[in-house]
Amino acid sequence: MEKERYSWNYNKDDEDWNHDICDTMAECMSEAKEDYGVEVGTTIAIGKVNKFEIEVDCRTLLEEIENDAMDKCGESGENIINLDEDQIAKLNKELTLVVENFLRVRKLEPNVYYLTNIKEVEVY
Repeated sequence: MEKERYSWNYNKDDEDWNHDICDTMAECMSEAKEDYGVEVGTTIAIGKVNKFEIEVDCRTLLEEIENDAMDKCGESGENIINLDEDQIAKLNKELTLVVENFLRVRKLEPNVYYLTNIKEVEVY
């Protein structure tokens, strides 16, 4: 399990948070004060950093395959792929691994994160 990490921003409602990722909330406050001149008593927002994880949903891909089959083969191309929920879950997992590996080998992995548990705190 990865340890929790945090980032901070002036406003909790901003879409983009561009400050460093810190190990603790106190480190966020120190960075705000020391690197950005935020004064003690000022309210900032601090949130827990969560790495974006790729998740492939095969339903859209399968729908595109069926649409292509219908375009090329008419009605006989309709409903050519019928998977149950277990098969869909397995295919999603396998496709996710394929995409992750493809990106990793080419050093193209997304390096973005999202924030949860955002709290407004007063800098001390």
